[in-house]
Amino acid sequence: MSDGETSEEDADVRSIKSSRRQRWRHWTEGIAAAAAIALIAGGLAISQSIEAPLADGAFTNDFMRTELHEIVSGNVTPAQVTAFYAEQFGERMDPARLLDARVTRVAVCDVEGRRGAMVEYELGGERLVYYQLPLDGRRATADLHLSREGSLNVARWGDDRSEHVLVSSLPAENLEEYAQQRMD
Repeated sequence: MSDGETSEEDADVRSIKSSRRQRWRHWTEGIAAAAAIALIAGGLAISQSIEAPLADGAFTNDFMRTELHEIVSGNVTPAQVTAFYAEQFGERMDPARLLDARVTRVAVCDVEGRRGAMVEYELGGERLVYYQLPLDGRRATADLHLSREGSLNVARWGDDRSEHVLVSSLPAENLEEYAQQRMD
C-alpha cells in the first residue's frame, strides 16, 4: 500500500466514524427528548390527581345554606346518628365521638362535590355544625387548624379515614376545645 491509499482509507474511516457519531447523537437526543416528554406528562398526570384541599369558605358557605337535605331532624339520639351513618356511608365512615350537646339535625352534605355527613348541634343557643368527609384517596392534615371566615370560626383536622370540620359563630377557643374532644 502506498501513502496515498492509506490517507484515502483514513479519510474513509474518519468519515464512517463521523457519520456513526452523528447517528448516535441523533439517537441520544431523541431518547432524551422522549424521556423529557414522558416526565412532563407524568408530572402533569400526577398533579391533576392530587386535589387541592377544600377552602374553609366551602364549609362556611354550606353552613349558611338554609335548605340542607335533612335526613333526621329535631331531637336526635346518638342511636339515630349511628344508624344514619351506617345507612348513608356503610363502612367508609363512622360517627366521631358526639359532643355532649343537643343534636338538632343530621344530614348528607355536599361540599364542593364531596359528599359527607353533617351533624348540627345547639350549644347555648348557638348553632355548631360538624362536617365529616371521607378522604377517598385524598390526604388530610392531622394537625388542628383554626381560622375565621367572615363571622364564623372554623376548626379543621383529619385522620386516616376522614376530614373533620367544625363551623360556628362560637368563640374559636370553644371550637378548639370541641375539636380536641373529638380528636382524643
